[in-house]
Amino acid sequence: MGVYEIDGLLPPRLLARDLPSKPFANSKLEPCSGSQKAIRGACWVATEDKPDCPDDQYEYKGKCWVPVLVPLAPKPSSQEPQPKPISE
Repeated sequence: MGVYEIDGLLPPRLLARDLPSKPFANSKLEPCSGSQKAIRGACWVATEDKPDCPDDQYEYKGKCWVPVLVPLAPKPSSQEPQPKPISE
């Protein structure tokens, strides 16, 4: 199906972002709590916005959602910390 130009105008496009198929690296994973809902293995919170959702939200089943995120664990250092020598 193509997009057709009419008198130099293009129809408006719906650009709602679909919920990702898997959790983000820093998504809170199930079990979820309170107003959070488990969707595709991660926790999400519905907003009061309606589709077309704002750019910082995702659409799923006719609602707008934001992910519940947690801090990423620090990456392990490749080197062990070396003790400092004691000055004499």
